[in-house]
Amino acid sequence: MITLFAIPKAFEGEFDAIQEKSIRNWRALHDDIQILLFGDGHRLKTLADQVRAEVISSELRYNSFGTPLVSSAFHEAQARARFSTLLYVNSDILFIEGVLETIERIRFPSYLAVGKRTDTLKHRGVPDSLDAIDYFIFTRGLYTNIPDFAIGRCFWDHWLVYAARRDGIPVLDASQTITALHQTHSYAHAKGGKLGVWTGDERDANLRLAGGGSHLFTLRDVTHTITQSSIVPVKESFFSFFKENPLFEFIYDRYFGLKVGAGKWVARIRHSEISLERQ
Repeated sequence: MITLFAIPKAFEGEFDAIQEKSIRNWRALHDDIQILLFGDGHRLKTLADQVRAEVISSELRYNSFGTPLVSSAFHEAQARARFSTLLYVNSDILFIEGVLETIERIRFPSYLAVGKRTDTLKHRGVPDSLDAIDYFIFTRGLYTNIPDFAIGRCFWDHWLVYAARRDGIPVLDASQTITALHQTHSYAHAKGGKLGVWTGDERDANLRLAGGGSHLFTLRDVTHTITQSSIVPVKESFFSFFKENPLFEFIYDRYFGLKVGAGKWVARIRHSEISLERQ
């Protein structure tokens, strides 16, 4: 069995229905799953009681912007877990099939399993990009020293994949056996909206904490693929080799810095154009 944990946003606006749907979906996976919900508020506690989840409030730490820190949730979840396998999931994700069955098949003593999500509104049922990682299945003790990343502000998820690869831990792509549905939503919960999330100070801080672009791994950097019949090694990608080679790490970090810098200005220009069109 598994310990599932998440850091829900405030239950306000569209996120009330979205997160309730997700949390009830997680309980439906199995009656014996341990569910840990990090946060506070009457709405969260009431829902937790209904689905037999535990609410953890005092141990969740925040940055100066009031955003929860990934490190505190992962540390506390591993400390409180009744099971040796944990599953972190973003609070807008529904699991349609394959979670428990996939975990049962994995025989590595320590591992990380990740996978694509499906965003039905944006892609009409087609799996999202290799950069979008919304759930992490891992063995207890895998993450002991996570930097103080702000949740939901880019790059922390990619660093988790990097950290497993750095430590020689198998990283498995479960996209073929786990169907994870992403409920599309706005960015009204974040200061500055989507632009703030993708270009703001917290995003920049997360990149610094990660150690640069060479420490950001995605589904392109897995070591194994879980198919319907077996778990097979995959050939190392060009980008994995490039990022792991000390001779090229400096060059890649500079390239990535220029790339995200340019992306930030493009996003700001597009945001300004949209704002003008609405006036």
